[in-house]
Amino acid sequence: GTPAYLFVVQIVTGILLDHHGEVVERESLFKRVWDTNYTGDTRTLDVHVSWLRRAIEIDPRYTNAHNIRGSTLSDLGRLEEALAACDRAIEIAPWYALAHYSRGNFLKAKGEVEAAIASYREAIRFWADRRGRVRGSLTDLAKAHVNLGIALDDKGDPDAAIAEYREAIRLKPD
Repeated sequence: GTPAYLFVVQIVTGILLDHHGEVVERESLFKRVWDTNYTGDTRTLDVHVSWLRRAIEIDPRYTNAHNIRGSTLSDLGRLEEALAACDRAIEIAPWYALAHYSRGNFLKAKGEVEAAIASYREAIRFWADRRGRVRGSLTDLAKAHVNLGIALDDKGDPDAAIAEYREAIRLKPD
């Protein structure tokens, strides 16, 4: 059978994939995975990071594991390591839009708005082709436009931000 730790990694992975590159609060993960509100001083998420590291050792080109590891590290407040994990995923597969999106979120969390804007634009570029066809999740593409809008607004460019919000609404009106 599948080792128990891989089962838990799969659950955590699924939750993190549902929230592509977004910060998922530690308490929320505990509640959803272990059905408990207790987080105490446990090192459970750190253990999951080590399991993701092990998965990467088994298949170093598994871009999704690098990206998920980045999300988990971000949840632990380890943004530099989270960025390094995303950078590794992008190094393996430069077209991997989700890693660019996650990278944008981590850069934004660090206050590096210009770099975040560039990462969101890369994610959008890889999620939509020049003809406007979406390659991947329409929801993810819309989220990238929203986050780009937020970053542009933070930069002091409300007109560009509004254009991004409008594009997100056009893509995903519901």
